[in-house]
Amino acid sequence: VLTGIGHETDRTIADEVSFAEFKTPTACAKFVVDRVEAFVERLDEAWQRVATQSTQMLTLVAARLDNVAQRVRTGVLAALQHSSERLAVNANRLQKAPAACFAASASLLDDIADRLRLLDPVHLMKRGWSITRLSDGRVVRDVRQVKKNDSLTTRVANGTVTSTVGETKPTT
Repeated sequence: VLTGIGHETDRTIADEVSFAEFKTPTACAKFVVDRVEAFVERLDEAWQRVATQSTQMLTLVAARLDNVAQRVRTGVLAALQHSSERLAVNANRLQKAPAACFAASASLLDDIADRLRLLDPVHLMKRGWSITRLSDGRVVRDVRQVKKNDSLTTRVANGTVTSTVGETKPTT
């Protein structure tokens, strides 16, 4: 309760119970206007602080969001780069794999061919071995296959020898 009745010397009951008393209604109105203006000013200052803090908070959150986005972008790019490199390595391996497989197979075939050449009867005959056959073409593997007067054909490296069996001697 405010009073501004305009009595300078008289004090009224309203003056006694009021929060503040003023000499004139204009002074009372000025007090109210000043208080409202001070309140509005404090409200404006509070609003400015809220706006400033909100702007700062939004700026901070935006910076953090940009930071997270950059880290995600960097992580994705790094993962893509790593995957691309692995893909290139695997593609390179796949390109080289058939050639390596063919090279290994060719080497194995060469080894087998060398072994076959070593086992070729002509090669063995050049080393002193021979193949002896009966007159019916069967290869002689056992002395018991041969009898006296059988005709034998023996093949050596540079030709054949025909012979007649005089005797056989089995080893014990």
